[in-house]
Amino acid sequence: TFQPKIFLDYEDVLVCHGEGEETIKDMVHILETTKNWNEVKGISFKKELEIITTESRPLIKNLDTIPFPDRDAINIEDYHDHYNLNSKGRFSTLITSRGCPKGCSYCSSSHFWGEMVRFRSVDNVIEELVHIKKNYNIKYVDILDDMINLNQKWLNEFCDKLIEIKLNINWSCNMFPTKMPFELLKKMKRAGANTLKFGVQSASEEILDTIHRGAKSAEFAKKIIHDARHLGFIIYLDFIFGLPGETEETIKQNINFALSSNPHVAKFYKLEFLEGSELYKKRNSKITDLSDKELENFCKIAWKKFYLRPQKILDFIWMYGSNPSKLVQIFRHFNVIKSVTK
Repeated sequence: TFQPKIFLDYEDVLVCHGEGEETIKDMVHILETTKNWNEVKGISFKKELEIITTESRPLIKNLDTIPFPDRDAINIEDYHDHYNLNSKGRFSTLITSRGCPKGCSYCSSSHFWGEMVRFRSVDNVIEELVHIKKNYNIKYVDILDDMINLNQKWLNEFCDKLIEIKLNINWSCNMFPTKMPFELLKKMKRAGANTLKFGVQSASEEILDTIHRGAKSAEFAKKIIHDARHLGFIIYLDFIFGLPGETEETIKQNINFALSSNPHVAKFYKLEFLEGSELYKKRNSKITDLSDKELENFCKIAWKKFYLRPQKILDFIWMYGSNPSKLVQIFRHFNVIKSVTK
């Protein structure tokens, strides 16, 4: 019964902080009744010239209580993962958890979701997958959790259930570079996973330790990449140039790591300061002796060295050959590489 046009009668702009599911419900109630925004937890609003922030709203303890997204509100056909060369057929996304315990200094995720990780139950996630398969004929899902493999007990159970019900959905996910049993990777492959994405960020143990990433995470990543390639996964890696303590030598380490570990796809970015992250507070300070221009040039060098080599050309021929439906994206992918290397 809520009519959006009643917003037109109210001049203030409202901002919802953090999780919005419960907050939005309260906002609708207040709009239809008292319009006393002080009664709503977790928002900021402008009253005359003053910005008022209300009491914080507690995080949702049981994520299973949140309804599935209303995918009827969108045209599923409009949504694709253009850059995942393993993605076939109708596409959707979902999350299985919220929160990240790592607190990496460049990232704002733990600031937004909290450092305590809350998991949906395996059965609840399976129910959503069955729902989207039945109602929308979804063939491919990108699981958008920060790091799905931190709770390996949960991941084991999830894969077991997927294998048991034979849902025939493929999926991709973000992985944290940590100890990863080969048998669990095999089980993920049997359960439909075919693409793994890692934010390695740096190959320098000193930098990784400084940004609270874990000094050995690059070493763990190399092992997982080796095992995952052996199992037929497509691997994506991300690197950030310009982290605290970055030097020309550490950038060379990053490039050499990308070349030697040989993922299918690697991306090299200059550090951006995300609001809410630890490094955002230092955005006006000098955290590396390298200039922005130097970092941009090193990114271009990294893209060129990684992609302009025969091995990579063969990789892309194999990936496009394995999924001809992605051939329509070949010029998009080519233009991306061209734009970052020119």
